[in-house]
Amino acid sequence: MTDLNHRYALDGRDPCSYGGLLWCLGQFDRPFEPESNVTGVVRGRSVAAHASRMDVSAYQRKTSAIRFTSPTKVAIVGVGMSGAIAARTLTDHGIEVTVFDKSRGLGGRMATRRVGDQPTFDHGAQYFTCRDARFKRYVESWQEQDLIARWPSEDQRIIVLENGIEKSESNSVDRYVAVPRMKAICQHLAENIPIEYASRIARIEPDANEVTGQRQWNLHNESGGQHGPFDRVLFAIPADQSADILKNSTLEADNTAALSKQLAAVQMDPCWALMLTLEDALPVDWVGAFVHSSPIRWIARNSTKPQRPNSHEHLVVHADSDWTREHWDDDPDSIIDELLSAFTTATEIEQINVIHSAAHRWKYSIPDASNEFPPERVLFSGDRSVIACGDWAGGARVEG
Repeated sequence: MTDLNHRYALDGRDPCSYGGLLWCLGQFDRPFEPESNVTGVVRGRSVAAHASRMDVSAYQRKTSAIRFTSPTKVAIVGVGMSGAIAARTLTDHGIEVTVFDKSRGLGGRMATRRVGDQPTFDHGAQYFTCRDARFKRYVESWQEQDLIARWPSEDQRIIVLENGIEKSESNSVDRYVAVPRMKAICQHLAENIPIEYASRIARIEPDANEVTGQRQWNLHNESGGQHGPFDRVLFAIPADQSADILKNSTLEADNTAALSKQLAAVQMDPCWALMLTLEDALPVDWVGAFVHSSPIRWIARNSTKPQRPNSHEHLVVHADSDWTREHWDDDPDSIIDELLSAFTTATEIEQINVIHSAAHRWKYSIPDASNEFPPERVLFSGDRSVIACGDWAGGARVEG
């Protein structure tokens, strides 16, 4: 009730608004008989009773009024975390949204790699934290809906490894994972929102609204298809990909070209991800490890996460970004061999029976630490008709 009240109510967090919620739950009233099928013995009030206190028709006109003088259509490119939550927010406010994504499914770096029929590996984002008060509202709501769970749990731990030696524990912040797989949050946010999958947008072209004369945009994909026109275009993809789309577009002499240069300047670190299925569980008591002085930076025992398949040990190993750059063009089989060797050195576990292995490279894994995040945590064109957002602008985490 609180979440819906904050999101939609005109009075939002006003103290009287909380009083209204408590009133609905019986704070100020006795039970009212007879019991209702829907509200039980909570006090009801008819429309006629309301009409004796206020102008119901005027209230209905005010609350049903369209927020915009003309219908607004927005195209969102990318349906990872940023694109999904933007689409959900805009749709909730009555804005017509269409989402485009180059992949066959949603999630972006919160996607899950399947092996057979099992969603086994969270091979991108491993978990997320919650530091921002605005993000905390969503996290609390997702917890109540059983969309997320804490990981590690109270009896599990994440450690720091260096040259096979455990240096310390790393449990200073609460970490969460979506269940039963990381992309479940994006699926929840994008419910009932139109998404064009396998549609890689190559360029956008300006158009003009025949009625208002305002700038609009048509989107063109690599297959030659055209979509639009749209009043706004929101890029929720890695900055470099957004810059490439704008470079391929016919841009007028305004700040759209400047936006393209800003996006091209953003640096992202790459990452080779190794996915392993082992016959037996690792002989360790930790579930995740940050690794120092190694080609590896992170190890996760994916099967220890809530609601993941755990008949075998499933591991996700992320390589260091500098090492990844040096081996970017290497054959995946050689990557698997080298990271397996590094895994043995980092953990001092020599005997592992690998029954499945795969390597995946993330070109845009995480924002480079040298980036300066824009104060608005988002970039705009001069007329604000083109918007670009993502963790590269909002902070190098899922909540960014």
